[in-house]
Amino acid sequence: MAVLEAEGIDGSSLLGFLTAVGALRLLDEKYSGARLWFDPDVNRARFDTSQFGNEEMLLAAIVERWKENDRFEELRLLDAARKPKDVLLTRINELATQLRSKRAGSAFLTGLMCDVPTADLTEGNTVPTTLCALSGSGHQDFFVTLRDLRNTVQSGDSPLVTAGVPLVLDKHIRKAIKLPWRFEDTVPEDLQKKDKANPGKGWMGDRKPALRWDESAERLHALRFADPTKDTESFRTELGAYALAANALACLPVVPYRRGPLTVSSDLPKSGAVDFYWPLWDAPLTLPAMKVLLWTAEARHDSESAKRRGVFRWMRARRLTQDKGKLTFLPAVPVW
Repeated sequence: MAVLEAEGIDGSSLLGFLTAVGALRLLDEKYSGARLWFDPDVNRARFDTSQFGNEEMLLAAIVERWKENDRFEELRLLDAARKPKDVLLTRINELATQLRSKRAGSAFLTGLMCDVPTADLTEGNTVPTTLCALSGSGHQDFFVTLRDLRNTVQSGDSPLVTAGVPLVLDKHIRKAIKLPWRFEDTVPEDLQKKDKANPGKGWMGDRKPALRWDESAERLHALRFADPTKDTESFRTELGAYALAANALACLPVVPYRRGPLTVSSDLPKSGAVDFYWPLWDAPLTLPAMKVLLWTAEARHDSESAKRRGVFRWMRARRLTQDKGKLTFLPAVPVW
């Protein structure tokens, strides 16, 4: 049995956990029954399948599935919307009918947003996932960043196309899985500066290809030595991790809740913040089994029962709203 030891993926961080879930989703699409667990000594992700092969086979499968056209077709469902609020109720209804028998497309959309009833069908009325930390502040939009991380470009009402010069490469995916994260990836200069002679260049502009799930993104203005708006250093991130983590959203639907839609395994504490919880387990779980563990939040309601099923840690990441509506996740902490 092939086992992939993902030394780069630390499940005790929010980005690490979502990267692991996104990688499992992709691997399961290639090898149904693929499994994920975490080494309790170092919290690193482990994957296996019932197929014969080796570690390289599993690694290559994840990379290939990430590049498949399925991801492109999912992003096309968003049309030209830049954020959930841009999607009207009429469009939600159209997509619900269109995707009635297409589970993958439905899962993709329900992982991004949930519609809220309103009398005015001309207004955007969708609530984004709890995991959305891009509010439009700094010209960073949720759907635009998802497109960027899949090397696709949406210009106005023009059709979605693949970028002529890619941002995320195979090596970024492989590095994020196998090597410790250094957050040293930058946007190449030729993707930032537009070139009339080569329209394929410059498509990223000054956008930052990150979803603010890593701890380095939590940089409160009041605690900075200098004004962050005047920071001249190049933005650095872990491109492969975010490219994989974006695929986890389809496994975490946004559902109606008495105080407004919330992503599964989330809660609204009295402080006005939003908490997202997740377990770490050492017993190999398939994608459907992992979803049950997350969606039921057994580790939160009955820790002893969850421990008997292999859960050894229960984590929490809190999302705060800063000045001017900027959203950020605090570093994850263990609940138990």
